[in-house]
Amino acid sequence: MHFWKLPRSLPALGQIMEELGARPADVARALDVSVSTVYRWMHVGHAPRSALLALFWLTGAGKSMIDCDLYNDATQLRGLVNALMRERRASTLHMPRVAANDPVTRWHGTGFDRVQR
Repeated sequence: MHFWKLPRSLPALGQIMEELGARPADVARALDVSVSTVYRWMHVGHAPRSALLALFWLTGAGKSMIDCDLYNDATQLRGLVNALMRERRASTLHMPRVAANDPVTRWHGTGFDRVQR
């Protein structure tokens, strides 16, 4: 996932906690903050964006966003692999087959010629 694909809006801390079934102590442990800090965020109805982002990726919407991005990346890479395989096949059609024990070959501008010794 690329940093520019971060969600523009995030659910409130209470919504995230409810979806995850997380208690304030769980959130505090996960974010390495005190339990009182989590209660303060809940009381004022606002948590730092970094905390919400960290928890967002554990929600269904966050996991779905990751899955979608991974699927798209895999599809794009598979297309690249297929294109490279086609290009390799096309380029080997014009190359002579040379075995390791064949006589030495030499390029003469129009193709390879075997050099007999």
